[in-house]
Amino acid sequence: MENGGAVLRKMIDRVGAKDTPILTLAVEAMDMALGKVARQLFDCEGVLKDGKVEQVSLQPMLDSTPKPGLLVIVRAGGCLGILSLDGMLINGLVELMAGASNRAIYRDPRDPTLIDIALCREFCDTLLAEFPHKLAALSDHAGICDLIWQDPETEASRLAFILENRPFARLTGKVDLQDGLRGGEIGLSLPLQVWQGGGGKIQGADNPDWRRDLAKNVLAAPMPLRANLEKIELPLARAMALKPGDRLEISEFSLSDLELVSMQGTPLLRGRLGQENGKKAIAIVGACDTPNGPVLNLRPSRGVAQPATPAPDMPMPADLAPDLAAAAPPEMEPDSALKV
Repeated sequence: MENGGAVLRKMIDRVGAKDTPILTLAVEAMDMALGKVARQLFDCEGVLKDGKVEQVSLQPMLDSTPKPGLLVIVRAGGCLGILSLDGMLINGLVELMAGASNRAIYRDPRDPTLIDIALCREFCDTLLAEFPHKLAALSDHAGICDLIWQDPETEASRLAFILENRPFARLTGKVDLQDGLRGGEIGLSLPLQVWQGGGGKIQGADNPDWRRDLAKNVLAAPMPLRANLEKIELPLARAMALKPGDRLEISEFSLSDLELVSMQGTPLLRGRLGQENGKKAIAIVGACDTPNGPVLNLRPSRGVAQPATPAPDMPMPADLAPDLAAAAPPEMEPDSALKV
């Protein structure tokens, strides 16, 4: 770790370097920020090794996140990014925050618990606050906007519906604490517009198609359905006595008619069980009725299943509805088959 004099000399050397691209200074700024945070929180040395910055798109960025690890959703003005810590760095931070001895080192990475995340929070908050200041000092201009912890996450797949699909610049490297006794991989991924000084804009403001992209992400979310042939009511005593080989009588209509329900048990569609191209299939025949009307509206003229009118306390934004309709998948006729 560099001492204060070396850091000061770097800052003096950078005076007037307004033409230096900010991304080329990011690794150096992160190294300086880590050194200050390590001294402030743990009274130890901390450096960034093998640091690099690369441009990536959203999905490759999510695919390369550490497993196991901690992903912190970072708010940068009106944009969102990710701060990632791998399992070994989490172990080291938890041990330092808990005051563990240098002989009590856990080498096996694991999924972070809620307690682990809480113990890492101060380190992340302090680093996110310090990094923009170091970057601004090196570059001698405004640099990037403030970075704020928003939400923790451990599953990268969930972030595909939260982060905007746009180019990112990702800073990665290995954090060494206590001369390498503890440490691990760290990464900071922010949209390019943040690095270029546009982080104060509302997310998507420079993308006229952001509503369409949001609608596509919403409609691409998985929606599991369950096909119920029939509901059977039994006395509790008999239900508790059921064993392999017992038989339960059902209506003859249950062999064809069924309901498609959500995983929460809400009836959505009525269908018929049959075959298509040698495979079991379900033909949609209509929408299920509820006390508040149908959950899905099937348009007789076009056969498109649409969400029913939202309840008064949860209105759908009127300006987003056309985008959802435009991004809808190919239309499904009432008698079309769902292969199972």
